Amino acid sequence: MIVMSTSTTNNPDVVRLERNVSWEAFEAFLVARGEKPPRVAYLEGTLETMSPSTSHEHLRKALAMVVEEYIDGLGARWTGVGSWLMKNKKAKVGLEPDECYVFGDKKKKRPDLAVEVIWTSGSVKKLEIYRQLGVPEVWFWKKHRFSIHVLGQDKRYGLRDRSVCLPDFDFARATEIMKLPLLSDVKRALRERR
Repeated sequence: MIVMSTSTTNNPDVVRLERNVSWEAFEAFLVARGEKPPRVAYLEGTLETMSPSTSHEHLRKALAMVVEEYIDGLGARWTGVGSWLMKNKKAKVGLEPDECYVFGDKKKKRPDLAVEVIWTSGSVKKLEIYRQLGVPEVWFWKKHRFSIHVLGQDKRYGLRDRSVCLPDFDFARATEIMKLPLLSDVKRALRERR
């Protein structure tokens, strides 16, 4: 196997090349990998991989559209960093969120906000991983509802009604939009909101 970086920046992609792979081995890899590239979570020696379903990805995409439109409309300076792999070797934790965002300076070591779609629950406690990674705020979308978790000074998450990162975020309207069946409907509703 050959491992190489594909960028001259400080933050390169890692590309692995394997030569002389048979078609059968390729097919076996696809089965092992799942339909989509797996997202990972690691806590207390347990590695969870999740290949998102089409339903999960639909909700993730809709949620990203809603969150990004609202963030932009609030005039915040932000950048989306997708499923950024975050790790803490000392704490022995790591994970890839569905989406995450950095406000202001994009050279932070952790996002300010992580967003998760809970479609199929795994066994790894993601909120505990986020706590050990020091992510200030995490939103979960589960069963047609948002839950907002904010990291307190005691280094524990508290469930809140409003976001600290985005105090003017309209969760009631965002919830209505998230229930629309098609991404085109979501996009139209967001345009009409302006």
